[in-house]
Amino acid sequence: MSIFTRAFLAAAFERAIKTFFQAGVALISVAGLGFLDIDWVQVASVAGLAAVVSLATSIASNQIGPVGPSLANEVAVPYTLG
Repeated sequence: MSIFTRAFLAAAFERAIKTFFQAGVALISVAGLGFLDIDWVQVASVAGLAAVVSLATSIASNQIGPVGPSLANEVAVPYTLG
């Protein structure tokens, strides 16, 4: 899959956005500070760097997996009880 397709970009940016918020939540929870005591610029800086690394990883791993920016060889299928 080319990195210039809509599907690739959507999947890569979805991963980057998830990574951004995961890194932000991790920093906030580790700090153990109150909401007003957190250095929001530092949180945004670290989370932004994590998102950039996520995008770079997606681009670098484009041709490794079967489809898209993921390194996984299988498509995740929701498990249902029954």
